Amino acid sequence: SELHQKLIRIYDAQDYALNAFNVPTIGYGGELDKQIFASATMHEKAKLLGVDIPRLIGPNTEHKWHPDSLKEFMAFHSKHTEAGRPQYPAPAKIRFVTHTLKYNKCDWLIVEEQIRPYEASVVEAAVDESSGVLKVNTKNVSVLQIMRDVAETISIDGGSPLPLASAAQSLLPGVYYELREDGWIVWDYNR
Repeated sequence: SELHQKLIRIYDAQDYALNAFNVPTIGYGGELDKQIFASATMHEKAKLLGVDIPRLIGPNTEHKWHPDSLKEFMAFHSKHTEAGRPQYPAPAKIRFVTHTLKYNKCDWLIVEEQIRPYEASVVEAAVDESSGVLKVNTKNVSVLQIMRDVAETISIDGGSPLPLASAAQSLLPGVYYELREDGWIVWDYNR
């Protein structure tokens, strides 16, 4: 059924390939593994979105680790573990997708409401280096929360700049924005 197809997206990894932009990710599959298609599919989906997911293939290997591939895989994770996560409020750029509010957070942004539940909600946000404005583009999002110390002002979907750092009397760590018929508005503290 159509509802079943929407709900299954919650757990289909390739529908979340865009999120690999935010977290270092690597794929693996044995060359003879009947399930190598999953790794290849994720790699290709991410590539179409402009996201690089390196992929290791264990030579002449079925559904298990090839020793050399395992070493490379562990070295990749060790390198990124040692580097750690960027200090908050970094990163300055986020590319995020979700199909459910159950998995609605990425660093300093939260998708609070979707226009159409169980369909892809996409948020791409970056702090403009020259102006310092947080520029956000959304798809299928009706309420968005952004942590206030990411930037002084925010522009959502090309709209006029709205306050971020000073919004809602600066009383809460997160600031809520709602999509209305005439564009995005910022909630005040008493909302």
